Amino acid sequence: MYKLFLLLWYQSCLILFFISFFFLLSQTVDPLVQNINMTTQIDSAATISSSNLPHHGVPLITINTTAQTPLKLTSTNYISWKLQFETLFIRYDLIGYIDGSTPCPPNTITADNITTTNPSHKLWIRQDKLLLNALIDSISPTIIPFIACVGTAQEAWTILANTYAKPSRGRIKQVKNQLKNPSKGSRTITEFLHSVKANADELAILGAPMDPEDLTEKFWMVSMMTTKNLFV
Repeated sequence: MYKLFLLLWYQSCLILFFISFFFLLSQTVDPLVQNINMTTQIDSAATISSSNLPHHGVPLITINTTAQTPLKLTSTNYISWKLQFETLFIRYDLIGYIDGSTPCPPNTITADNITTTNPSHKLWIRQDKLLLNALIDSISPTIIPFIACVGTAQEAWTILANTYAKPSRGRIKQVKNQLKNPSKGSRTITEFLHSVKANADELAILGAPMDPEDLTEKFWMVSMMTTKNLFV
């Protein structure tokens, strides 16, 4: 009788723990977004070069990929990888180099029948190459050949989007299988719960979110598995 009472008491405590845990997780900013917000608020994270500026004094911006875009592109994480770059491009007003709204200025300008080199053209080329270098530095070595022949950051961005933007059905199936047959193994309860939450978040990012009722059922399954292992 005492053991049954202890079992019921433990299950109640465990359920309350799960509810509190997942509520806190739902209120927590995604680590990737949090990392982006932190790094983009630090001016030293990006290098702004003021040497050899053209007459209008616009600086060149070099993205520190180690600090600002730590997530390297693979065949399965395009959406998260894209998010970290778009945040930076918007913050530094560089998105036009990627979406084409800031086209390359002409190589020369003519005024009073005199043709001279356009300093804005040289500045645009230099800034675009810095962005292209950042993109190359933030992708896996096996992906680099896909953009080996591009000339601009926009071309590289477009190729990567066309190649990886559409979620892989195989990856979605793989994550669903991981949720269907979870295994705690030697992990702690917290680590196990984090892995379940991470899989559910990935499905949402891939455009195949779990039904809330299915997710709740999965939490109950985890609760029962943990309780059973404890009293075996």
